[in-house]
Amino acid sequence: MTFVRRRLEPLADYERLRAALRRHKLDAVICSLPHNVHYLAGIDSPPLWHFPGYAHVLFPAEGTPALVCSVLTLNSLAEMEPWIPEVYLVSRGEVILYLAEELLESERYLRQLRDALAPEASPTPFEALAKALRDRRLTAGRIGFDEPGLAGRLPLETLQPFDATDVLRSVRMIKTAPEIVRLRQAARINEEAALEAVRLIPFLPTIEEVVARYRAAIALRGGEAKYLLTGSPHHTGTFQHQFRDYAPARGEFFMVDALGTWQHYHGDFGRTAVWGVPERTVHQRFAAMQRGFEAGYAAARPGVPFATIAEAVRETTRREGFPEFVACTPHSVGLEHTDNPRTPGQVAHHNMTMNIDIVYMEAGFGALHLEDTFLVRQEGNELLTSGNTELVLIA
Repeated sequence: MTFVRRRLEPLADYERLRAALRRHKLDAVICSLPHNVHYLAGIDSPPLWHFPGYAHVLFPAEGTPALVCSVLTLNSLAEMEPWIPEVYLVSRGEVILYLAEELLESERYLRQLRDALAPEASPTPFEALAKALRDRRLTAGRIGFDEPGLAGRLPLETLQPFDATDVLRSVRMIKTAPEIVRLRQAARINEEAALEAVRLIPFLPTIEEVVARYRAAIALRGGEAKYLLTGSPHHTGTFQHQFRDYAPARGEFFMVDALGTWQHYHGDFGRTAVWGVPERTVHQRFAAMQRGFEAGYAAARPGVPFATIAEAVRETTRREGFPEFVACTPHSVGLEHTDNPRTPGQVAHHNMTMNIDIVYMEAGFGALHLEDTFLVRQEGNELLTSGNTELVLIA
């Protein structure tokens, strides 16, 4: 079988990143967190996500980026044409042996790649990063880090470190076309899995079993569960982690907050489910929350502050007959659950994926939840979840 590496369109908008670095007067950024490395380099292997320090990216404001990685992480480069072709290898010796007389074409490629990089390999990622900075004459530069503590481990005393966490989020919050494809799928399968699990409440003994069904349902769709939070009239959403052995009962209502991923991109979905006929207060309050979501969705346009969107939700929900309502959290969603800078005055942007997270928790009453994902567009927003915001009625 002929060995052909896949040509995948990069997730990152490199020009937007370079503009952000120049705006913050940064000579380069060094990324170590897995989601940032994946975003910039396309590396996607178990060592990246489960063994910190297996890969780093040095991205300069001008010049050629560099990937610093271990021998095992090179496997990702064998599967796809690398977005960042310049690699600095971290190796303390042989990890994979090539002793057989007959090798697959992919194995021969990997051996050639490793052999070409091995003579200049570094024993630690810190030395490899220092070498990459020296090669770019950036040893005294103003360098951003997504893990600021890493700066002190580089054998360079002249660096000017800068916390670039929000710089990177400001770039990532505006999604590229390949990211939007992934986010559509993440939103769809997460919603499907959550509703499939919740509708089994009458047939399962505890909330723990409902959570297990959600995990199984999203896994069967190719995703990965992060959590399913719920709460009953007896246990508000604040305490859901303490009552997973709780046995649901007919006549109760439940908040539903499901977070899962597909190809590392998050789906975030919220509803309120009722086993049986909803009480008048539940129906009235949730109907007001629906009108609040509609107002927030209408207000979410490029350039509009998150605070304005949240106020539109609050004001409408209270006016529609729910004066006790207080909490609404608009946020972006992507490679991180909350995928936007944590700075005051955040605004919506064209091609930002946004959630309007509407939750109400009252001790002695219970918890109501409503949350959908949509793509902010200049010409009109696009829902990525179903947008069917009605109460989920369980027979």
